[in-house]
Amino acid sequence: MASFANLGLSAGRGERSARTQRDATVAQNAYSRFLSKQRGQRELQSLGEQTNKDLGALSAAYSQRGLRNSGLQQQGRNEFATQAFRSEQDIRRQGQQEFDLANMSDAQAQAAYEAAVQEAEIAKASGIADLAAELMKYYPFMGS
Repeated sequence: MASFANLGLSAGRGERSARTQRDATVAQNAYSRFLSKQRGQRELQSLGEQTNKDLGALSAAYSQRGLRNSGLQQQGRNEFATQAFRSEQDIRRQGQQEFDLANMSDAQAQAAYEAAVQEAEIAKASGIADLAAELMKYYPFMGS
């Protein structure tokens, strides 16, 4: 004979735990995105300032050597601009990767929550079916 004393006492506990875990993960990822965005902005600003400073020094170096407005200066400026562009793209790519990782983590947390809810629903349905089967044993004694 089954015991009905604890029926329903743990219903929803797994779902609440999964929801809490999901919410904590989503909040942590939101904070991670915020920090990543700030870090990216600081790095881009620093890169811009350093690029401007280095570009001035590059022009001065060519002027000191008498190569101002020469093909060598233009080639050096092009290489410098290419490197600065690549550095900027690397910073942006890194920020996008951090965003993508946070989004993937959010999706995984949501999937885990949905799986826990589904598992809880299956367990509840199973419990109800077990209870119904147990009650059916007493059906002949209930009278009509």
